[in-house]
Amino acid sequence: MSKSIWWISKYAEVARSGEPTGRAQGLLREFARRNNTSCLITSYSMGRLRARRSAARYETSMIDGVTITTIRTFQYSKSLSARRIISWISFEWGLLRLPSRHLPRPDAIVVSSLSLLTILNGLRLRKIFQCRLVFDVRDIWPLVLIEEGGFSRRNPFVRLLTWVEKVGYRYSDAIVGTMPNLQEHVTEVLGAPKSVHYIPHGFDESLTDIRQMPSKQTLRDKTSTDRFVVAYAGSVEPSNSMDVFFDCAKSMSDHRHVHFLVLGFGERLKYFQQRYGYLQNLTLLPPVPKSQVLPILRQCDLMYLSIRDSMLCRFGRSLNKLIDYALSGKPIVASYSGFPLLIDEARCGMTISPGDVEALRSAVLEFVAMEPERRIEIGTRGYQWVYENRTYSKLAEKYFTILFPQA
Repeated sequence: MSKSIWWISKYAEVARSGEPTGRAQGLLREFARRNNTSCLITSYSMGRLRARRSAARYETSMIDGVTITTIRTFQYSKSLSARRIISWISFEWGLLRLPSRHLPRPDAIVVSSLSLLTILNGLRLRKIFQCRLVFDVRDIWPLVLIEEGGFSRRNPFVRLLTWVEKVGYRYSDAIVGTMPNLQEHVTEVLGAPKSVHYIPHGFDESLTDIRQMPSKQTLRDKTSTDRFVVAYAGSVEPSNSMDVFFDCAKSMSDHRHVHFLVLGFGERLKYFQQRYGYLQNLTLLPPVPKSQVLPILRQCDLMYLSIRDSMLCRFGRSLNKLIDYALSGKPIVASYSGFPLLIDEARCGMTISPGDVEALRSAVLEFVAMEPERRIEIGTRGYQWVYENRTYSKLAEKYFTILFPQA
């Protein structure tokens, strides 16, 4: 029997038909392929997510079988700002006034953070529709504010979010996290164990071809592809702790056969451009459509990941870029210390001490000196592992049993 599923997430990425999707749209697409009714409720809110102005408060479209309702909310550009909180409240107000008569009655509702405040609307909607409510946790707030934003636990806003988080954990029918060790955090918050399910980020295996592969000459012109290329793709924010990558590039400026590439965006990108832009062994490329990220990465030699060392690492991380990295078929080096990553499970690279420039330099030189066949073997393990474990079709099958355990 088919089911109706609402997925509410202020920051869900929306891709056009045939393009790589974010986690919410990817899972909903799979639910729809199994003859269920899938609805995504999200917003336009940030410039980097291609927010756009619209006269309509609510817009609805259909993409690959998924009904997408977008709420126009207050705009902002900086992640740590009062405008962001106003945007959260704007989204919650939009949910309160949501014209739900145009949507099919839900059998289950997924509330995916952020915004954390949405779980309160989720509890209200569950009561109205008498359906199941799943709290989907992608970022552990307010712990992120405390560990990475420098906020005090006594801050009134942090205290409010702490209460909201506890309410969400306690009263939702199920908890799903993208972090493999979220169970430990939920137990700490509630003071007692509660079952937590792990559904990480994934990919749509039908959309990973390389038809949009840029020509080697084009990439050579931009990054000196004839050299050994160490690549980073993703946001350049304080939480990514990219100083090590740029300092390593500077320390290896005399290694003419090694080149460093950044394909990204973010608050600190301009700072790094000003400080390191003169380096001849460094290229900073502007953001490209998601469909073009993987083709570019497949022409590089080594992928790099950096995560600021914090208490959050105890609970593990599931990162979109790790999926792209593994699909590139190239080895991965991560400046990271915490609960094991995909890299450890797939044995497709190595982790080094965070903040250690010399450790990264040594790792790069180790892979440079490695036989190409050995690098291919390591990278292929990651490629094969994500195909076996992280396709949206497999993740959706598991998620569906959480939404409807009696189905």
